[in-house]
Amino acid sequence: MQAPDTRYHNLIHQARMVIPRLEKLTPDSSFAHQASGCRRNLLRIVDQFDRSPAGTDWSLEAPKLEHALEFSYQILEKAAKEMPADDEGMI
Repeated sequence: MQAPDTRYHNLIHQARMVIPRLEKLTPDSSFAHQASGCRRNLLRIVDQFDRSPAGTDWSLEAPKLEHALEFSYQILEKAAKEMPADDEGMI
């Protein structure tokens, strides 16, 4: 099992990777509104992390971040499924 501090840093790293992907969802997507809310929530958590002093105990915040990431991944997956298939294929 990872140390709590390392675990939270890994979650923050994931959040930083997910945020731009949520931002790229087209406004036409039926999931755009949810993605926007998730993105704001993740940005708030990352900002809070960045402004906190070293050694802050994140054990109570980790479950909130895990939940936000899980929901974000679900939105991204659903949005990807609604995208039309490219007739020419990807190269």
